Amino acid sequence: NGHGGVVIGSAISGGYKGLYVEDCYMDSPNLDRVIRIKTSTCRGGVIEDVFVRNVEVGVCREAVLRINLQYENREECERGYIPTVRNVWMNNVTSNGSKYGVQLIGLDDSENIYDINVSNCTFNGVTDAGESISGLTRNVNIKDCKVNLAKKGKKK
Repeated sequence: NGHGGVVIGSAISGGYKGLYVEDCYMDSPNLDRVIRIKTSTCRGGVIEDVFVRNVEVGVCREAVLRINLQYENREECERGYIPTVRNVWMNNVTSNGSKYGVQLIGLDDSENIYDINVSNCTFNGVTDAGESISGLTRNVNIKDCKVNLAKKGKKK
């Protein structure tokens, strides 16, 4: 239960490198996201080399993978610490219920989410869309993935 199964951020100004998530099972209607990466222009930081594979998800509320560079967007702080998320690999992940498979929320004025690779994933019971991308991104590769929408009238 909670905001994420595996979470990086938000106080990430020093950066983060080399996360491996492998052979996991997560399942809860009270789990918001499976893999969550969050930072902002208040916090900055470079988050890179995140590897996720062989993960099975029952259900989660929002997204299997969510990268958000606009976390706490209205927070009063000194801005100008530009965050970057790069080199994220997600392979062989299956979920049975979520709003999105992949959700990326980038910055409006720079491509600081890049080299994101999602492959061989199956997102079942998706209620909104397979992916949601806002803001600027670069080199986002979603390959050999299946998105199966939830049947209307059925609750997860």
